[in-house]
Amino acid sequence: METKLLNFKNGLPVIFIKDEHNPLAYAYFMVNAGAKDEKKSTAGLAHAVEHFLFTGSQNYSKKDLLGIPSWFGSSLEGYTDLDFTSFGFRVLKEHCEPMLQMMTDMLIRPQFLDVAIKEEIKVILTEMAVSDDDEDEQLASELHSCFGIDKQQALVFGTKESVSHLTAVDARKFWETYYTAGNSVLCLYGNGSMLDMAEKYFEPMRSGYKSTSAVHSFSANPYRISRGGSDVQLTLIFPEEKRFSAADEILAMVIGNTYSSRLCSKLRSELSLVYAVSANIDSYACGDIFYITTSCLHKNLLAVVDVVCQEIVRIRENGITEDELKCAYNNLKTELWELHENPSDLIVEYCEDFLLGRFIPIEDKLKLFNQVTVAEVNASAQRIFAQKPSFGVIGNPKSFPNYAYLLNRLKM
Repeated sequence: METKLLNFKNGLPVIFIKDEHNPLAYAYFMVNAGAKDEKKSTAGLAHAVEHFLFTGSQNYSKKDLLGIPSWFGSSLEGYTDLDFTSFGFRVLKEHCEPMLQMMTDMLIRPQFLDVAIKEEIKVILTEMAVSDDDEDEQLASELHSCFGIDKQQALVFGTKESVSHLTAVDARKFWETYYTAGNSVLCLYGNGSMLDMAEKYFEPMRSGYKSTSAVHSFSANPYRISRGGSDVQLTLIFPEEKRFSAADEILAMVIGNTYSSRLCSKLRSELSLVYAVSANIDSYACGDIFYITTSCLHKNLLAVVDVVCQEIVRIRENGITEDELKCAYNNLKTELWELHENPSDLIVEYCEDFLLGRFIPIEDKLKLFNQVTVAEVNASAQRIFAQKPSFGVIGNPKSFPNYAYLLNRLKM
């Protein structure tokens, strides 16, 4: 398997993962446009445009785009979030060309017919009504408010009212602005002929504009999302001023994720207060975050908060050990090779990484992890955990620790 980064003549960046042995081919196209790029009056437009592209193109009808792929054992998929909109498929290698031809025609030559759009809005409203992602939407909304983004703007679906009033003019203007070669990335996984086919079909795409994300200031604050159930989920979010480093990822592995991590050892193995703890770094167009999250029973919330704060202070003040570094490296190495064996996840991560300015092939990332020192991880802990975090709780705890209590436990 070989990974390389190149550009088509129209400026479209392409991440090509060459694999001559896998019987499947994968293609994933991601646009640097999502809910973050909407106006309040057109909330939900990015997600709607994703839907509208499936209503018909110059050479394919809605029925074609939704039905023909199944004859090849495949389907065309679309997805929208706050930052990006993406489209992709996986298919047997021998059927790759017709799938590429359909996907590119849909992306490059959409029709945006008024009648089709009005019908598709009904589908979107139904999706909104039956979606089970309401809690995730609320969480994303609260999280991005930490970066100064309007909570309503962070709702990918928008509102029933805003979506109901979207028009073909709105859709075409959004598409013309953002769906360009200079504002997108394509990831291909397959044999060499796939690259030649893709260049042929993507050649007509306009070079166009490149989106630049607004700079947002992190605003540490507490938030709470109410829901039923016997458990409560808590999350601490620390801002990252720069794109995360290999040392930051080692730090996340040391403090959470594995059974040998600091928090899991204390909260699960020793005190039996939680089932699992996650510590990780995530990137958004508005910035990076280092987060720690876990779930517990309502009655144990204060105790869990205390332990999390104690371990953050301890690792900030005393650092990690050489053994912890080696253990974290081995776990990260396993995760990366596991990702390498799952092309569906790999191509999504590569596209996001590229648009966020942090694309590194797995082979190169492994070398970076192997070079990290204890001193570098300790510097990461001192930098990240010296900042005031946002503190969120999902659930209906009887005792919700206030923000002053949290900062006191963090010695801030």
